[in-house]
Amino acid sequence: MRLFDHHSHLDDPDGDLDDRLAQLRALVAAGWPGAIIPGYEPSRYPLARRLQAEVSRLWRAVGLHPEALAAGLGD
Repeated sequence: MRLFDHHSHLDDPDGDLDDRLAQLRALVAAGWPGAIIPGYEPSRYPLARRLQAEVSRLWRAVGLHPEALAAGLGD
């Protein structure tokens, strides 16, 4: 079964970016259909943009997560 992840916070700033990119590229090579990176808050948009530029089959949405709004991160 091929699964497409419609809500994947791959733009979480925690973790090693090079390792994340390597894992995502391996998934693409294995036939992974892809994922959408939903908008969380503006400081994470550049990482989502970079991931999308470097890994095929990633799409991103721009928005504000309710948790980010509650924390005042969308200001």
